[in-house]
Amino acid sequence: MFQTNRKRRYRRHCFSLIEIMIVVAIIGLLSGIVGVNVLRKMDKARKNAARAEISTLKDCVGMYYADMGEFPRTLEDLVRNPGGSNKWDGPYPNKDTIPKDPWGSDYVYQCPGQHGDFDIYSVGKDRSPSDDDITSWGE
Repeated sequence: MFQTNRKRRYRRHCFSLIEIMIVVAIIGLLSGIVGVNVLRKMDKARKNAARAEISTLKDCVGMYYADMGEFPRTLEDLVRNPGGSNKWDGPYPNKDTIPKDPWGSDYVYQCPGQHGDFDIYSVGKDRSPSDDDITSWGE
């Protein structure tokens, strides 16, 4: 009788294989749903960060133009004095370097631009010019 009670007690405190498999399946399903949503939000956050940095770079190019009377040849001219000019009042961004886009690539700067006096854009996640690039002239 003593062993029978012990077996009953032992069985009451354990989980069956089916119960464990159900819990693992539920955890896998929930992590899959959460993972997909997190990846979507991260991509959207990177695009928003690129738009904000491009807007800041546009403002910096405008300040450079106001001081120098011409547009910079490269974005590096915003952080270093090209030719030792007395009119240069930089560095124009708050940093001493031009930031990389959220995907680790350099921003592309063209002067004269195809869409205005100058164009600034990020090639985005695919790192090649395409329709999904974040630009200074669109959106």
